Amino acid sequence: MIQSTVDNTVFVETTPDWSKPVVVTTTWKTGIKQNREGGEQRTCGRNAPRLTIRFQDSSITPKAQALRRAEAMTQLRSAVVVPIWVEYGIASSFGTNSVVLTATITSLKFKVGSWIYVVQGANKCFRKIVSVSSATINLSSDSGDIYPLSFTWGSLSGGARVYPCVLGGRVSNGYTFRYGRVDRSEEEFEVEEL
Repeated sequence: MIQSTVDNTVFVETTPDWSKPVVVTTTWKTGIKQNREGGEQRTCGRNAPRLTIRFQDSSITPKAQALRRAEAMTQLRSAVVVPIWVEYGIASSFGTNSVVLTATITSLKFKVGSWIYVVQGANKCFRKIVSVSSATINLSSDSGDIYPLSFTWGSLSGGARVYPCVLGGRVSNGYTFRYGRVDRSEEEFEVEEL
């Protein structure tokens, strides 16, 4: 069980191994009851669908795998923020607490209360979403709602990639490592939205 989505949040910046599947699943929670006439009545258990992302990072050396496994153990029961690597928008401009994309946002994956991941060369950061309107994403002004904390937002400019993120927990509250060879292993990330 996730203890808090605010304290000790884990931000995953690991990019997928694109030679392996990157899967984003959208699921609704639907209840089905039979009525007296033998028909079915469906009820929606959620206001919005739940997202799950699954991908792998391959060719991890034994030393890196040991470090990642130790880090993983300290992160259990923490909320996880991971970019949805298969979908992004291009930024046209940045404000103090906002980003404007080059096109109107039609994706429902940019969710209020979740995060965005912005990448432009070596500049990379996560910011928490406050509202989404047309092509503008307004972001939290709280200093705790940016990662890394020391990141300078003003270092970004038009052309940056803006990814929506999944704010969730690791499926079954665990990590999966696969050992393909003695000198290489794979880490599988699977995060389900809260």
